[in-house]
Amino acid sequence: MQMGRTINYAEKIKESEAELLKLEKASSDKYIRDKIRYIRYLKTGVSNSQKEGGLLIGLKGRQSQRLWQQYALGGMPALMKKNQQGYWGQLSSVEQGRLLNYLKGDQTITQEQAAEWIRGQYGVGYTQAGIHYLFKRLKVKLKTGRPSNVHQDEAGMEDFKKTLPKR
Repeated sequence: MQMGRTINYAEKIKESEAELLKLEKASSDKYIRDKIRYIRYLKTGVSNSQKEGGLLIGLKGRQSQRLWQQYALGGMPALMKKNQQGYWGQLSSVEQGRLLNYLKGDQTITQEQAAEWIRGQYGVGYTQAGIHYLFKRLKVKLKTGRPSNVHQDEAGMEDFKKTLPKR
């Protein structure tokens, strides 16, 4: 937006106030609802600028400019489209699968060793916190055996099991 030039949003926005309100109420996604509310605020004159309209729905100036640009280029269908994708991390899904197969073996004991293996195989460096969150996302947990007494009598345990009364 150039300085000194004001946009007549009431003319630029094709949908009526009633249509915008109906779309806003029908939307179950809060992000899309906020986008529609932003356009409605500009249409009705509740906000006189993109920045002001963005502040009313919790956006910063540049974010509200991008939102207006998105509407100007694609109209309401562009705003209604949900375009958020999940974050896969630094490793692809194939690499994550290979990591899980590697971890099934008994070569790796610590997260630091796993981070070294990843660095050597894929050239991706992970911090301690990063490897922790990667393992948390992949649901990798420390697997250890239950502790047992070193002086335990194996033969005595078997005899005891055999002599227990059956229920």
